Amino acid sequence: QGGHCPPPLIAMAEFARWQWEDGIWKDFAEQFQAEMETAFQTREKDTFILEISPTLAFRIDLRNMTQTTTKGNNQGYERRIRRKTRRIEAGYFLLGYEGEITASDCNLDKIKAVPVLEALNLVLHKVMYEDEISVPLADDAFRETLGKSKPAERYLMERGFEMHKEGQSRFLVCLDADADRLKAASEEVTAYLKKLRGTSETCNVESNVVGNEDSSDDLIDNPLPSIFGESSSPSWTLTSPVESTENPQALSGGYPTGLPGTPSASEGVFVFGAEPPATSNNEVPEQTQASGRTEQPAPRRRGRGRGRRGRGFAELDESAAGGQGRGPGRGRASQNGRMRGQRSNNMELSPAVFDDSPTRTELPKRDSEERSIVEESNNVASPSNAFALPEGPLSTPVSSYSYSATPTAASAGLRTPSTSSMSRLSIVLVVPSLAKESALELPDGATLEYLLDHAKEVSGFRLPVPQMQGKDLGLAAEPGTTLQQIAKLKPGNRIEIRDFEATFIEKLQSGLIRLQDLALVAPLLDWEKPELTKILLGRLQSLLDGSCSAWCAAAECKVEEELSYGRALLRRQYGSLELEERLAVCRRLLPNPLRDINRVEFKTVLHVDRSKLLVSALEALSKLDAAKLRNNLVIDFKGETAEDHGGPRREFFGSLGPRLVSDLPALWRRLPRGAVVPFPDLAAESTPKEARGGLEDVRDIYRSFGRACGLAAKYGEVIGEEIAGFFLHQVARDDTVGLEELQKQLSETDGDDFRATNQPLSRPVQETGLSSQTLSRVISGTKHEVDLVPGGKNVTVTEENKEEWLLLHLHHKLYGSLQKAADNFREGLLDVFGGSRRTCPLLVLLTPAELARLWAGSAVSDEELQRWQDLSSVSSEVRQQADWLFEILHEGDEELRSRVLKFATGATRLSHNGVKTFEIQPKDGEDKSLPGAMTCANMLQLPRYSTKAALAEQLKKAIENCDGFQIL
Repeated sequence: QGGHCPPPLIAMAEFARWQWEDGIWKDFAEQFQAEMETAFQTREKDTFILEISPTLAFRIDLRNMTQTTTKGNNQGYERRIRRKTRRIEAGYFLLGYEGEITASDCNLDKIKAVPVLEALNLVLHKVMYEDEISVPLADDAFRETLGKSKPAERYLMERGFEMHKEGQSRFLVCLDADADRLKAASEEVTAYLKKLRGTSETCNVESNVVGNEDSSDDLIDNPLPSIFGESSSPSWTLTSPVESTENPQALSGGYPTGLPGTPSASEGVFVFGAEPPATSNNEVPEQTQASGRTEQPAPRRRGRGRGRRGRGFAELDESAAGGQGRGPGRGRASQNGRMRGQRSNNMELSPAVFDDSPTRTELPKRDSEERSIVEESNNVASPSNAFALPEGPLSTPVSSYSYSATPTAASAGLRTPSTSSMSRLSIVLVVPSLAKESALELPDGATLEYLLDHAKEVSGFRLPVPQMQGKDLGLAAEPGTTLQQIAKLKPGNRIEIRDFEATFIEKLQSGLIRLQDLALVAPLLDWEKPELTKILLGRLQSLLDGSCSAWCAAAECKVEEELSYGRALLRRQYGSLELEERLAVCRRLLPNPLRDINRVEFKTVLHVDRSKLLVSALEALSKLDAAKLRNNLVIDFKGETAEDHGGPRREFFGSLGPRLVSDLPALWRRLPRGAVVPFPDLAAESTPKEARGGLEDVRDIYRSFGRACGLAAKYGEVIGEEIAGFFLHQVARDDTVGLEELQKQLSETDGDDFRATNQPLSRPVQETGLSSQTLSRVISGTKHEVDLVPGGKNVTVTEENKEEWLLLHLHHKLYGSLQKAADNFREGLLDVFGGSRRTCPLLVLLTPAELARLWAGSAVSDEELQRWQDLSSVSSEVRQQADWLFEILHEGDEELRSRVLKFATGATRLSHNGVKTFEIQPKDGEDKSLPGAMTCANMLQLPRYSTKAALAEQLKKAIENCDGFQIL
């Protein structure tokens, strides 16, 4: 016991990517990568069937490396497939360690010059955001970078680019602008670029790829300046080789000898001793007394000292909580856009963390030309922020893991005795491989980060995994969740600590790494590595769309269990992002649309009648097979000839909400504060068919409306109506709601209600009239009376039970009486996004309040109107008319602005991110001519009116009389 743990052997993984040929090589979708690799590794048979969708399947031949269509169009059509690999050291994936890519046939890994990567990133940005599809390699920005890097050219050509030549000029042209592929490429390049820049900060200019036959394809004759500005880093100084045979492994960079591309001891090591760039502030910033957070973040510094690195997160609630947790680091902490780490002020740090002294790094021998390029091109500073951990106890969880349909006073937290936030629980950490045990005092609110931090200290393992029989400790990876919530620990409980590193690499290589495995060690992994996020998102997508059964059987796991761990990882990795970024993650996890053999997406056409828009839409949506919701939705208004390129669809969604109460008055009602909510289940089910617009099943009506809301979220559209927050809370959450929250929800929707005040509890029941009440409730709109407790009709409200009565009464009013409507609405959402209430990405990453705002949209305020005007692109021919238009809108009310917005864009209210693009173009005509619009392009067309009054008159006619689409 307590013996010294020898340094572990360096674990290596062969990380594979599968591709298929379609003129160019394309990656298999992420959800099929693991299935392909599992089949390759196990090799039970040379051929197997890969089910892509219910209508498309391929026979995969691993001997001849081909795929043949067995289901779908062009059956029998054969394509080539291939497997590309990268050999990666385990430390590459671990937070606080530096692992290398030692061998790779990936073109990106063969690029060693930072300017080439910057140019690559610039090209991808121009294609994705500036609609530039042609890259002239003779341009100054690319001549000495992409123009001389064969790996960079091949990397782009693998992602839909083609090389065109005109005389002596060469152009890379993007002919297949697949947004997902380009975004994934940009993320890969960004991560790799960051790694190279980070390497230069510690004077380590060693390549990430060693020993590839064409790994020097991107070498350039002269050192290159950054295309984003000259580097300010000092030049490096080359000293003589250090010759030593005492520690060959140290001379080989820590890798086992004999690996491909591993330098031997006799090759020698070059030592670069220049100082990294100094900064003006190397001290930990002071905290404010109120919050304990840093006023000015410290610059990121990398050193060899051991520091603490944790993970920040924002609670998915109305208020944000600070980061928490600790993890072994290497003297660095960074924000990286989502509070990746937070450091406590009273934490003891190694002097190396903020030390400006030179760092000596040993490197393998290199060709002098390659050294000069990498030395001068890789010196790009990469500053980041470090934040301080707020003092005090760890934050409390957002929600409980149990859901109580009928909460009691105890479960809702009413008058329960408080416990000390400083209480501690004694458990035992057991390391069987070292025959070692260590007692651990767990503070109240201890997290998985806390446990893993101590497990590393006790075991010495780089990647320890905690195991406790019958306990799913990996679920504690979810932000705001404590070990006690998950494991229900008791004094003396024993948790085994095992070295997971070798198993982790083995599972990565076989393609059988589970989300449960990732969750158990999530705080110790470097999630900025694109390979990990690809595994997470790809696996989740396949679990959500039902294409993961074969993989689950091979990995010996269940779909629902994996989705639960996926929920924890989703919230951990993306829960603190901005709303639009979280929505992008949700959309990325949507099931892939069905495509024909030519990769053209199928369309789902929804035929609706404008004269009875809501009823015809719900009826059409109820008849759709769930698989067709994957396809691109096209709206066809009966009797109208417009082609839907976004405008008709936008108007369709925006018109649904305002019709709920008017078209279905027996199913939806408006609350005093303006939000809408379904009628109680019993009341809705008792309505005649005529009162439901002729629709048959109440359950189908609510489910179809849930589908409509899910599709609106998919396309970023609003439905134009606010749905009550308490109803969406029941749709999205399964946590217990206490009395205080119930009163708040009632007040927000119903306004001044006696039950939302403190009067029922502060005044005697005789004064308030509660003495005549019983523990039962009559359902609104019916004569049906339900018991709130068994035999409640016979239990009178007293001083002793009035708090329980108020809790149960409000819970039944806001939740219990609407349970069927909420369940059916949720089913409609899940038809679009997949999963369950606890695992649907939309419900995991967005709060009920955010869902309400997402679907309701917002009116055109003065601020939004000014933003609308500022971003508008106006033709010079109608500049004066455009100025008059916005003057009219600034002078008008919200109703006028809403109508003009609908006329020009199809939407009556703004989405959560407002107007993004808008054009004003000229139109033939004079003062008596009406303006025109192209809603798909957010374009308003104005005749050259001679006066502001003429424009106002014709605009009024247009917005009042134009209802429908036609092709002119």
